Amino acid sequence: MKRKGHAGNFDAMTWDKNKLKLEVEGYKDYKVNCSELAQRYEIRNKKGEIAKNDGQIAQEWLISQGVHLHRFK
Repeated sequence: MKRKGHAGNFDAMTWDKNKLKLEVEGYKDYKVNCSELAQRYEIRNKKGEIAKNDGQIAQEWLISQGVHLHRFK
């Protein structure tokens, strides 16, 4: 059974995904604040509104792209 994600369909949302990924991958030793990143990149839902769970969306999308966020502890 596939686990339900809380972020939804990433393709239906808009933000500069490549720029976000490149920024986080460029961090050397930095604790990632997904909520702050999401606000800066203005993650929007399929209605074009700022997503209420934007930090969670940013985190789940980065993990789905293979970005290892737990290295930043």
